[in-house]
Amino acid sequence: MAVVKKKRTRIKNRDQSRDYVNGQELHRNLVAWYASNEEEIPKIVVTAIIQIIRRLGSSGNFAGYSYLDDMKGDATIACINALNKKKYNINVEVPNPFAYFSQIAWNAFINVINIEAEQRYFKYKSLRNHNHDARVAGQTFTESSQADMDTSFVDDFEGKKKEKKKKQKQKQKEKEMSNFEVNNEK
Repeated sequence: MAVVKKKRTRIKNRDQSRDYVNGQELHRNLVAWYASNEEEIPKIVVTAIIQIIRRLGSSGNFAGYSYLDDMKGDATIACINALNKKKYNINVEVPNPFAYFSQIAWNAFINVINIEAEQRYFKYKSLRNHNHDARVAGQTFTESSQADMDTSFVDDFEGKKKEKKKKQKQKQKEKEMSNFEVNNEK
């Protein structure tokens, strides 16, 4: 039996409004909303923000996470909070609200990943301690519980934490030295 391969055809006149957020149009809508002094965010702006978040979530950087919905939810909240506080500066020389809200969403995604990593660390750390306590008490534990526990993750996480603290101390020392030098020059 012969395998028939279908030729892929590209749709040329695809409706890009479902995938694409026009930055200039979004900027115009934000300027109009700021000028109107209304509290309610226009539906077109919210739709654009949701499109940005949805497309960012489908990128290769974030698509494989099991908590993608949490990431999208946190990003939506962060973007809406920025809109409510009117943090986007409409008086810039080169307006780019797409990049502004994409960066807010990116940071929210990374924040959720860090929170989930910390939760996983606590889970694995408590499993490790539980298994150690069981061994000390003379109890046996199953091979599956040992396989579920990822000790390398715990060690890596603790190493990263120590490295971060070390860098913070180094920055603190450098700041203190620069303040000391400035005070001595006076």
